Amino acid sequence: MIYIIHTDGVRYLYGDAKVIHNNDTTYGDIGAYHRIPVTTDRITIFQGRRHLNLPEISASDDKIYHTVHNTATDFFTQWCNCHPKYKDLLLKVEQRIVEKMPEYASTIRDVNEGNEIYPHNMYSMPGALFRKYAAWLDWALHLIELPHQDKVGSLLAERLFTIWLKHHNYPHVAVTATCYDKVTGEVINTTDGIT
Repeated sequence: MIYIIHTDGVRYLYGDAKVIHNNDTTYGDIGAYHRIPVTTDRITIFQGRRHLNLPEISASDDKIYHTVHNTATDFFTQWCNCHPKYKDLLLKVEQRIVEKMPEYASTIRDVNEGNEIYPHNMYSMPGALFRKYAAWLDWALHLIELPHQDKVGSLLAERLFTIWLKHHNYPHVAVTATCYDKVTGEVINTTDGIT
């Protein structure tokens, strides 16, 4: 099942996708995860006007499909340049994860020093893996106190998804995303993109 999560009040249609409206100022789009049925076999999440360009996926496909972006600098520098006021939050959540789960230390270091991230909080994955990821993400974000502004949970989540997936190394495939105009619905671009 495809779920489209957005916060801008515009209705986007994509076949038989379920639209989940979410206006959570702290967690942003990921604040709607609890509204996705736990019995779903495959979870596919698009973000408002941005949709994944997915291949035909069979019922037995165990891969995670996601966007990928290669940054010009290392991951950590890129993140701090894009979101300077949340640098300390990223450091704090990473530190707390390592305190509770030391096995994540090398993955976090490798991701921060590397230049590949999986942006947008968009993916298609088996329902069982989504439930594992959503539980881990909820746990990680509750290790720190998030400010009630700017959907900071979503900003941290797309970085944490990269860490989680690289740590577990589940089978995964990078795909592109298409962004549609908010008013006309016409294609703006097809890219890996970054937020």
